[in-house]
Amino acid sequence: MTAAWTHSSAFLQDGFVITNDQTTADMVAFLTCFTGSDLIPGSPTDVNRSPGMSSLDTQAGVGRQVTINSTNDVPLIDTMLTLTASSTNPG
Repeated sequence: MTAAWTHSSAFLQDGFVITNDQTTADMVAFLTCFTGSDLIPGSPTDVNRSPGMSSLDTQAGVGRQVTINSTNDVPLIDTMLTLTASSTNPG
């Protein structure tokens, strides 16, 4: 379980009184499917548009879903975890 999942699930369960794990998982998946790129460009002189750089988000349609229905290792997930660990820990 990742830190983001832990914080998201705690926020949803406590803030919206969701007690069902499936509903929590569905809500986290729904909320993380949005990109920040849909926002209007920022402006340092317009108080109605927060200043900031354009988003570098990947489109929501990019990616892959994997269903795990056993305790057996899934090679694709092992590869993804290895890739993630190597890119966040260059040392």
